[in-house]
Amino acid sequence: MKRMVLGILLLVSAAAAGLAKDRQYGGRRHPCFPDHPLSRPVFPAFPAEIITISGTMTIVQGFLAVQSNDTAYLTPGLDRYVGFIEALKDGAPVSLEGSALNYSQDGTIKTLRVTKLTVGGKSYDLARPQAAYPAPPRIRPRGR
Repeated sequence: MKRMVLGILLLVSAAAAGLAKDRQYGGRRHPCFPDHPLSRPVFPAFPAEIITISGTMTIVQGFLAVQSNDTAYLTPGLDRYVGFIEALKDGAPVSLEGSALNYSQDGTIKTLRVTKLTVGGKSYDLARPQAAYPAPPRIRPRGR
């Protein structure tokens, strides 16, 4: 009798856990599966074409940007150099080199991955090489 009650209780709890896990993803499979429609979105890669932009530093939507003609180029990561490069401030004339990607649908705002910055008569190389991590050491088992 005890075995039968415990068996039924085990089956009911397993079924409840399975239903709860299924509801977590709206009845769909887990998002870690590559064929799942809710899997990670594929972001477009930055184009390999290098462009040079000259303009003035400004702030657009809370980010540092370069205003060139009627297009604003957001420069993510450039804000970390604001305290270290004296000439890099709001309204400063700058020249940037890098690859651009549309940020808005109408093309008035773009994102620029900066590889070279020229401000105040000085040029700064901001290209970051990919990090190459060393291989972990091989551990041999002790013994014979």
